[in-house]
Amino acid sequence: MTGPVTRAATDRVRDPYWDNLRFIAIALVVVGHLAEDFTSSTTMTALHFVIYAFHMPLFAFISGYFAKAGPLTAGTAFATVRQLVAPYVLFSVIWFGLRRTVEGSGRLDFGSPYSLMWFLLALAVWRAALPYLASLRYPVLISFVISVGAGYLGSVGSTFDSGKIFGMLPFFVLGWAARERRWVTPPVIGRLTARPVRLGAVVVLAGVLALAYANVGAIRDLRLRQWARMTVDYVDLGAPEWWAGLVRIGLFALTLLLGACLLSLAPRGASVMTAWGSRTMYVYLLHLIPVYFVREATTALAWFNTVPRLLAVVALAVLWAALLSTRPVQRVFRPVVEPRLDWLRARPAGHPAAAGSLDGAAAGRVETR
Repeated sequence: MTGPVTRAATDRVRDPYWDNLRFIAIALVVVGHLAEDFTSSTTMTALHFVIYAFHMPLFAFISGYFAKAGPLTAGTAFATVRQLVAPYVLFSVIWFGLRRTVEGSGRLDFGSPYSLMWFLLALAVWRAALPYLASLRYPVLISFVISVGAGYLGSVGSTFDSGKIFGMLPFFVLGWAARERRWVTPPVIGRLTARPVRLGAVVVLAGVLALAYANVGAIRDLRLRQWARMTVDYVDLGAPEWWAGLVRIGLFALTLLLGACLLSLAPRGASVMTAWGSRTMYVYLLHLIPVYFVREATTALAWFNTVPRLLAVVALAVLWAALLSTRPVQRVFRPVVEPRLDWLRARPAGHPAAAGSLDGAAAGRVETR
C-alpha cells in the first residue's frame, strides 16, 4: 500500500487511466466518422448520434483537465504553435492537395477548417481564453452561458468553426476545474470505476442506444445530430424561437451523462491500450485519409449493406485506431504530426538552444488536442 497521491506526484507520473480513456475516446472518433457514411441505416444513425453527443466534448474535457491557467509565457505560446497551429497549417495543406487531386476542386482556406481540423483551432482558442475565465468566480457556469448564448448569434457558425469552439468551450473549462478544484482525483476515480458503478454505466449506455434506435425518425426529423455538432446557430437549425437554448442545455445533460459513463468504464491499469492512448494525435489526424480515398474513388462502401457488415465496420474502425497508435506510425509521420520547430523559436540573448522537445506538463500538452 502506498500513501495518498499528492497533486505534485500526479503531475510528475503519467496516469495510465487517462491514456486508456484517450484511446477509448479516439476509437469512438474513428467509429463515428465511419458511421457517418452509413446513416441511411437505422443502426448506424442511432450509433452516430450517441457517439456525437459526447465524444468530442469528452476530448475537450480531457484536454482541459491537463491545461494550465497560468499567465502566457514564451514556452506555452510556442507549445501552442508547435502542437496545434503548425499541424493545423500542414494538414490543411495536405487535405487541400488530396481534394484537388481526387475531386479536382477545393480551395485552401485556413478560415474554414476541413472536417476534423477544427479541434486544433478550438484547443488553441481555449488555451488562450482559459486564464481569463479562470480569473472569474464561476468559470464553468460562465462558459456554459457563453455556449448556450452563442447559438443565438447569427455571426457564430462555420467561419473558423466558431460554433463548435464556443459550443464546446464549457467542457474544456469543466475539465480544468475538475483538476484544479480536485473534483476528479485518484480516490474519486476509484469510486467511479467500482464494479457496481461500471455495471450502471453499461446499463445507461445500452439504454441510451436503445432509445436512440427506437427514435431514429425523431433524431432525423429534429436534426439532433446537427444539434449535437453545434456547427451553426439555432436559426440555421430551424429553431429561431427563444427556447432553442433549452435544447442545447438538454443535450448538455446527455453529454455529461454519457461522458461520465466513459469515465467509469475506462480501465485504470497499464496495458497496451495505455501506449496507444499516448499517441492519439496520430489517429486523429491520419485516420480519415484512407477513408476519404475509399469513399471518393471506389464503391466499396456499398458492400456494407447489412447489420452484420455494418457492425464489422465498427470493429474495423477500432482496429484502425489501434494500428495508427503504434510506434512505427509515430516514427513515420512525426514530421507532420509533431513537427520540430526549434529553428523557428526565438531565444533570449545569451541563452543556448533548448535540447529536446518542450516539457509536456509545462505546455499543458494533451495527445488529442
